[in-house]
Amino acid sequence: MVSNNVLIAIAIILVVSLGYLIYVSNTTQTIIQNPGQNNTITQLSTRLELPEQNQTYILEESLTLKIKLIDSNNNPVPDAFVILFDSNKAYQEKTNQDGFVLFTPIMEVGNHTFEINYVGNQSYKPSNSTISFEVISSQTELQLINYSSVSKLERSMVIVRSPYAVGSGVIVGYENGKTKILTSKFIVDKVQNVSQVTVSTNDGEVPAVAILFAPNNLSLAFVYIGGIYGSPATIDYSTAPVVGDVIVSLSLNGLSPGIITGTNHTTTSTNYEYGIITTDADTGNGGGVFSDNETLIGLVTSDGNDSIIIDITVLENSSNSTQFNGTNTGNTSGEITFTPPQCDLSDPECYACSLGEIEYIILNDIVSCCRPGIYHFVDGVWTCQ
Repeated sequence: MVSNNVLIAIAIILVVSLGYLIYVSNTTQTIIQNPGQNNTITQLSTRLELPEQNQTYILEESLTLKIKLIDSNNNPVPDAFVILFDSNKAYQEKTNQDGFVLFTPIMEVGNHTFEINYVGNQSYKPSNSTISFEVISSQTELQLINYSSVSKLERSMVIVRSPYAVGSGVIVGYENGKTKILTSKFIVDKVQNVSQVTVSTNDGEVPAVAILFAPNNLSLAFVYIGGIYGSPATIDYSTAPVVGDVIVSLSLNGLSPGIITGTNHTTTSTNYEYGIITTDADTGNGGGVFSDNETLIGLVTSDGNDSIIIDITVLENSSNSTQFNGTNTGNTSGEITFTPPQCDLSDPECYACSLGEIEYIILNDIVSCCRPGIYHFVDGVWTCQ
């Protein structure tokens, strides 16, 4: 079950546009926790203060946002990275020994949304809140607009585990009642059976039901879990990454803002060419890289030696790199002929396959249809026909 906590956000709005303190608000918000990642509940208390009521401020003067991070026992959480997002800007600071952190973003006339995130770590659960307001013009007030829920980015993130590696994955869609997760191939490529892989979601640990590997030795894989979980990331294949664009990386290390510092092309061991992205963000050991409008643009993985970010446009055309086929042969035909699975019927998945209740099973990296036919890949979906 998902455990819930209450986030108390106290917003005392600071005038930054030759205006005055007008609005004071106390708001209670429910937080979705991630039980698969950590144990102790955290709470963010956010406060914007005007030092002296009715004091006039010059437009674009900096505003101070004071945040305190505590755990469920009301103890401060020190040395924890808290990230503040405002439009296309991102600010990251560590809490001090008392759990406090200060941000001083520059304000301008217009709509502003402050999203405050603590992503959590091995010991603490994440917490999140969003405060939106508008700086209208000189001699007018800041207007509080709304409080929103947990970031969509966090709802699209999962943790993929095998006996050989642990890393992040990104939910990219649903197929036939299953949740489809894009992840790094190195996390799952050594498993002997799909049952060795589990996925941590917001609703707990879920066993994998299928694994499909990319062709051409691309270090990508799809992991499927039974049921509908999380929220799929938005993917835009038409927009190429641009140097200087603001991005955020979401991994086991947490959420890290940055910019794109470079784009390039490289090749796999089979001479297949694909795009890669470099950034100054902390990308961890797998996970998604998102643009400032929360669109997935890359996946952090490994080329066998170093971590790399694969440009997500490599998945655009089902006629080439997205022919994920569950083998390591580099087959890109998009079809696998029916092979009666030779598996242990005492295994629930094998038994379900023998009854034709599931479409396919993966044994020793080989995809087998559970009923006679050909395994097709069409528009990003595998089916046995």
